[in-house]
Amino acid sequence: MKLFARNQNPENKKRRFWKFNIPPLLFVALLALIYLIFATAKIIWNNMQFSRQLKEVQVQIEKLETENEKISEQVLYYQSDSFKEKEARIKFGLVKPGEKVLQVPPEKKPIELPKPIESKPEQSNWQKWLDYFFKKES
Repeated sequence: MKLFARNQNPENKKRRFWKFNIPPLLFVALLALIYLIFATAKIIWNNMQFSRQLKEVQVQIEKLETENEKISEQVLYYQSDSFKEKEARIKFGLVKPGEKVLQVPPEKKPIELPKPIESKPEQSNWQKWLDYFFKKES
């Protein structure tokens, strides 16, 4: 009684790992082709990522350049004589010779008194209970 008769057959000693009979050179070429496809796809993906990052950085550069221009214009304004004169007049109260200074008193706002609170007449205890149980809330 042979349970494993198939394995003892001398023809079956040489096992194949795959069903198809592919020549080894063709199998290696197919693997190389698959590798090249995936490597190319990865390079294309990386290129797309880098181009997206490049666009984002270019937008940031444009924003920073406009901000830099605004700041440089402010610096030029703060260094000008008109700004210095204006600040001296405001902060230190300086005037040019021959000028007269007029001071306008600040406008006083009338004080608004709070409105008196209208008080309801005090209800008896039994009226409060009736209102609590039977009065509709609206």
